[in-house]
Amino acid sequence: MKKYFLSLAAMSLLLVGGGCTDTDTYDYSTHEVPVGISISVTDTVKAVVGDSVQVIVTIDNQSGDDQVLHSIDIGDSYLEGINITSSVPMYSEAYSIPDGTTSHTLLVDVAKGATETVTFTGLASSVGSWTGAFYVCFEDGVTCEYFDVSTLVE
Repeated sequence: MKKYFLSLAAMSLLLVGGGCTDTDTYDYSTHEVPVGISISVTDTVKAVVGDSVQVIVTIDNQSGDDQVLHSIDIGDSYLEGINITSSVPMYSEAYSIPDGTTSHTLLVDVAKGATETVTFTGLASSVGSWTGAFYVCFEDGVTCEYFDVSTLVE
């Protein structure tokens, strides 16, 4: 019985020490995108319920090295009123992460000297001013640049 409690205590210490809580948030600002990468994000400013809306991301890679666009994370507060229906290129999976965003895995190669565009299409589903975080992430998904997206739905 004593071994059981010691094992349980050790496992608890490992989990707590490893930062495994469901309320952790990740500080993306400590992981900057590579020098030479420029990103612009354009969103639909105004829509009516039922309208199609878009968020267009343009990535210009002048870094001198090929890069991988890992994922784009969209704030859940934006997704409360805008339902993402597709992207071009299409994301392979979408899942919720504890920082209040939904991550869309893309794994798009961005060759050195090239410009790539990703277009998210959604449906304006609820009246309101929908604003949220928008992270464009490279490499392993934690090297990100932060933007805000916002759409007024009437």
